[in-house]
Amino acid sequence: MNIVAIGGGELRLEQTLPIDRFIVDLTGKPQPNALFLPTASQDSAGYCETFRNVYGKTLGCQVEFLCLSQPRLTKEDIEQRIANADLVYVGGGNTRLMMQRWHETGVDHLLLEAGQRGCVLSGLSAGAICWFQAGLSDSDAFNDEADWSFASVAGLNLTPEIFCPHVDSEQRHQPFTELVRNTDAVGLGADDGAAVWIHDNRYLALSCLPNAAVGLYRSSKQGLDYQRYGDGQKLPLGESA
Repeated sequence: MNIVAIGGGELRLEQTLPIDRFIVDLTGKPQPNALFLPTASQDSAGYCETFRNVYGKTLGCQVEFLCLSQPRLTKEDIEQRIANADLVYVGGGNTRLMMQRWHETGVDHLLLEAGQRGCVLSGLSAGAICWFQAGLSDSDAFNDEADWSFASVAGLNLTPEIFCPHVDSEQRHQPFTELVRNTDAVGLGADDGAAVWIHDNRYLALSCLPNAAVGLYRSSKQGLDYQRYGDGQKLPLGESA
């Protein structure tokens, strides 16, 4: 698998542009087919336009969209768009809603097959959580309830860790620490402007904003081990462990 999970940052403002360029370069193609999945934002037209501007106009990709709310979209359409993609980018939003919709339409299995054939799998926030066993999500906030709290939402389990986006900007460090302790899983948390690249069982931190880093969370006899990794640093997981 070739996965780039971005913690956050405004795509519209090109805050993650160095990481986005890295994602495009991973395809090894001068004009790759980039497929955007805006499921978590309920297929926001504005989000699609932003993706077209950044990945199409700025980064030179052939851009396609998979909007699952389109009434005329067929199973064959879904299969063909994912099969044609050199890279898949999943947008942010409601993680739980997105995962439910993917299960209903079979997109979950098709993305697994895409990753296995070498398609680059990427995304931001909800679009980063989805590749992991699970992640710390604010999905309950979309229900307009005043007393919502962060919750664990299951992903596609393409890699066994649990993931947390927006660690710095949304003060998620403490709730994610508690989730790691309660699940006894290895946790990866990314600040806005930071990402983790997972390839061939190797883990590398990426960063494009000042002080942005990837945090590694692991339960220990002392409670929790926590280390931060900056741009280009290898994480002691997989083959590096």
